[in-house]
Amino acid sequence: PGIVMDDDEARYQGGWVASNAQPTPIGDRYRHDGNTDRGKKSATFTATIAKAGDYEIRFLYSPHDNRSTGTKVTVTGAGEEKTFRINQREPAIKDGVHKALGIFHVEAGAEVRVTVSNEGADSYVIVDGVQILPVEIAREERSGKRPSGYAMSEPPAQSAPSPTPQRKPLEVQPVRSTSAAEVKGKTYDVV
Repeated sequence: PGIVMDDDEARYQGGWVASNAQPTPIGDRYRHDGNTDRGKKSATFTATIAKAGDYEIRFLYSPHDNRSTGTKVTVTGAGEEKTFRINQREPAIKDGVHKALGIFHVEAGAEVRVTVSNEGADSYVIVDGVQILPVEIAREERSGKRPSGYAMSEPPAQSAPSPTPQRKPLEVQPVRSTSAAEVKGKTYDVV
């Protein structure tokens, strides 16, 4: 419900990399900044609000240990501008509902922008989407009266052993040594 925008609906500055190496709460992929060019990359989601009211704004991402602990997210247009620092290593979903950036009062016809930047980040910055939800619906989701609609949830505390046999990890043996000059300037998607 509300307005949901996937990563392909953002306007990007700088080179962002599409990936699906981790589960994603929306769509089939997300984008990351490649952990490069600090302060030179941003993704901006823009939505026009049809009906005046209070809205919960959520930044959607998939957490991982290699993510930034200080991702800069700025909400502009709801009569104010607020900047947040998001730890993308922490779970984005609690009790089946995405964490919120906050509640904002928005007038009818107003434009809301959510900008994600890698300025000041300390690792990979991830962009998957944004949700702008009437606060009444958000409260119902948080109280368990209605599902949030996201298939992705918190990782299980401890799962039971699988009845199917586990695959043996591949043993990778280098064919030859590689010098730094041979790999310099090449990029690899390890996210």
